Amino acid sequence: MLADSGLPKSLWAEAAATACYVRNFVPSSCHPGVIPAEAWTGKQQDVSHLRPFGCTAFAKVPKE
Repeated sequence: MLADSGLPKSLWAEAAATACYVRNFVPSSCHPGVIPAEAWTGKQQDVSHLRPFGCTAFAKVPKE
């Protein structure tokens, strides 16, 4: 992931944490029809928030 994103190697910990997070949204061999996050919570998970690692993001700062 880190090599494909073109980000510096100093972000390796973020890449590892993201890989673990995404792994929980992929079906496993012990629960073939359900993802681990669903097996843990018992609720269907929404994956619409997942984006490619290293994609451009913008922060919106609300006006006070």
